[in-house]
Amino acid sequence: MKTAFYFFAIAFCCLLNSCLDTEEKIVLNEDGSGVYSISINMDGMIGQLKAFAQQQDTALNISKKDTTIFLESYVDTALRLTAEDKALLHDASVEIHINDEKDEMSFTVRTPFKNTGDAVLLKTHLADAMSKLDFISKALNNTQGMQGENMQMRGNGNPSANPFAKGYVFSATANSVSNILMNKKFITDTLSMDSSMQMLKQMAPLFGDIRYTSTFVLPREAKHYSGSNVKISDDKKTISFSGTLTEILDKPELLEYRIEY
Repeated sequence: MKTAFYFFAIAFCCLLNSCLDTEEKIVLNEDGSGVYSISINMDGMIGQLKAFAQQQDTALNISKKDTTIFLESYVDTALRLTAEDKALLHDASVEIHINDEKDEMSFTVRTPFKNTGDAVLLKTHLADAMSKLDFISKALNNTQGMQGENMQMRGNGNPSANPFAKGYVFSATANSVSNILMNKKFITDTLSMDSSMQMLKQMAPLFGDIRYTSTFVLPREAKHYSGSNVKISDDKKTISFSGTLTEILDKPELLEYRIEY
């Protein structure tokens, strides 16, 4: 399990820094409840992580693993979590899939919610709340050498929540969902100061771009929708918006979307 936590810490760093293909998914039920999840795909990276660990004189025993970690016990004993954080994370789980032979690795953080207000809180505060969990904080500190410069930029060895959060306003109601860019200057200024983002942009032509996808599963069919690279199911109840890191860095408006259902 220690190795799983170690890899999850690395994936969590990557999630906060938008370094890997990521899907955010929100399932909305008719009564306003649902499930919020973030999935990180790290297929093809086990060899690189082994090399990084070796440079840090850290031995990793990687094997096939399909496991789910329920965060309830960690949340109940975490000293740094607020009451709101504990309510958000109490029923959360982390699903881990690792297959060394096939070079497959993926992580999913999954959290049920009771109403659309909680869905908004999860989207805006989940990463920040999870960074306060003791076992993640310890694992993050153990991997600081691998994330060094970028983590240091974000303060005291622990990464902050998504730096884009202050630039957008996310809303979810009984019949609509939207993510609206409100402060483009904040986003562009943040990106211009983030060396890791600029480095990833420069590497994209050589190693392929990184895609971020927002997917919504609706209780009813979508009546009106707009966004970037829209994909919608035949029944119009599942809709996705996506953009690559290079595109988003150049045009933050690509993270905007609107759905009425």
